[in-house]
Amino acid sequence: MFSKKDLIFAVPDPIQWAGKFGKKVLVIWVEEIPSSANRSFLEKMLSAVQVDLEKECHYAVLRKDETAALIPYIKEKQPNQVLVFGLSPAPLGLHFEQYLYQPVFFYQTWFLFADELAKLEPDRQLKSQLWNHLKHIFSVENK
Repeated sequence: MFSKKDLIFAVPDPIQWAGKFGKKVLVIWVEEIPSSANRSFLEKMLSAVQVDLEKECHYAVLRKDETAALIPYIKEKQPNQVLVFGLSPAPLGLHFEQYLYQPVFFYQTWFLFADELAKLEPDRQLKSQLWNHLKHIFSVENK
């Protein structure tokens, strides 16, 4: 039996990661319909910084209301970059201010938060902002 002083917290389910993680890039995006076009857009964007989603990333698709504990994973796997599309830091167990399209260096890892892929793809200005910061965190020379 629980007393009135007990605190109960929901523990997030572990994230089901896919990909081989060759370049130690972590990618998380919110589940959207249709998802195939969004994934294709994400793959093109990553290929522009010489990253293959399947071979060089661990990636996961989360529901908008899903939570995840990212810090234990980051401590264990030590990714170089974490890209998050359509989610804020809090549901991922991160407690820093989020500025969309502004890289944050935390725990020896670059974090970059952006809008949902479906919102990002048709917007030239948002894509340009994202591209400039991707070049920075992946050390890609101006082309």
